[in-house]
Amino acid sequence: MPRFFRWLVIVVLVVAVYLGLKVALAKFNFWRFGQDVDDISRDAVFQGRDVTLVQQDIFKDAFKMGLPLTLEQVHVEQAGSGLAVHAKYSVPVDLAIPGREAPIHFTTLRFNLDSEHTRLGQ
Repeated sequence: MPRFFRWLVIVVLVVAVYLGLKVALAKFNFWRFGQDVDDISRDAVFQGRDVTLVQQDIFKDAFKMGLPLTLEQVHVEQAGSGLAVHAKYSVPVDLAIPGREAPIHFTTLRFNLDSEHTRLGQ
């Protein structure tokens, strides 16, 4: 009987590491996407670009990263002299059980304002 429990513990640990890596990868891509959204929107504010072009650039970046995000899920609005960007999406994580997956929901919300402080890097 102790041999059975050893194998059971090994299987549980392997499944936990597998799921942990899947979730960590999704979280890392979320962080990286947020950084890219910051860069795109900051550049757009300083260049005075149209919000539809910014929306398309953000969507293209998400597509390159392989994120399950549609153009309709990316919302870019003029916020005073800056931009407000909101993107909400779910990443399905394949569980170790065949045919089962669980979604992890992410929301990116960024505000970039055009002010003297942001221009000067203060």
